[in-house]
Amino acid sequence: NECASLFTRKNDTGKVLIVILSSNSGMAGAFNSNIIKEISSLKQKYCNEEILWLPIGKKVAEALKHRKNQIIEERNEENLMP
Repeated sequence: NECASLFTRKNDTGKVLIVILSSNSGMAGAFNSNIIKEISSLKQKYCNEEILWLPIGKKVAEALKHRKNQIIEERNEENLMP
């Protein structure tokens, strides 16, 4: 497959890791809002698998927590690098 990469490979673990990005402030309202709406779409797409979330940005992390999703680690501008 010409689109195959380390980041899109399939496995048999029954788990999916989704890295999702947003801003840290409310100044990017439509951007953040659209990203947060995508959470529901992704949950439906991978409904038969365990979803692990890696949010980068305060707004999406807050939205995932509010919806009680499984966050493996949280990153924002203060702790972007490990």
